[in-house]
Amino acid sequence: RPAAPSREPRPDPALGVFETVLAVDGEPVLLEEHIDRMRASVAELYGEELPPLHIDVPATGAWRIRIVFVPGSGAAVEELPATFPTGPLEPRLLVLPGGLGAHKWVDRRLVEGVEPLIVDLSGEVLESGSGNVFIVEGDTLVTPPADGRILPGVTRAELIRTEDVLVEPIDLEATGDPERLHQ
Repeated sequence: RPAAPSREPRPDPALGVFETVLAVDGEPVLLEEHIDRMRASVAELYGEELPPLHIDVPATGAWRIRIVFVPGSGAAVEELPATFPTGPLEPRLLVLPGGLGAHKWVDRRLVEGVEPLIVDLSGEVLESGSGNVFIVEGDTLVTPPADGRILPGVTRAELIRTEDVLVEPIDLEATGDPERLHQ
């Protein structure tokens, strides 16, 4: 079973929400799905509408398109060169009752500088600090349910739609030794 829960502060919703969209050679990946998720978060959290966005994707290379919404200030878009991990990530266990929820918070204090594997008090694996979690059981991918405790990832939704993915709780023990877990 997981250790004691984190006592670190939860994300501050007043700082806003964001989306990061991968763009490759001028083509954003799942852009509408990202914008739809952000639009839903903005409406639910702040009672506002996401303003029209101007997204200018460079024609060549891999880019991170970061869309940030701050309540009362609107939205901003920036394009940054994409970077990718060069090896396995070494997550640290973060016990967070109820997880981070269904929104992608600008306030990243809980996950800054580390790659946490976020686990509920029950021992259920929820997500990592940078993405949804999948484990391989035989020939099947398994991912936790989007039950309000995790970000409903757009790539996760696409995999569930197009691949053989089982959606069910993942017990921390099913991942093996959490100290040796790689993503």
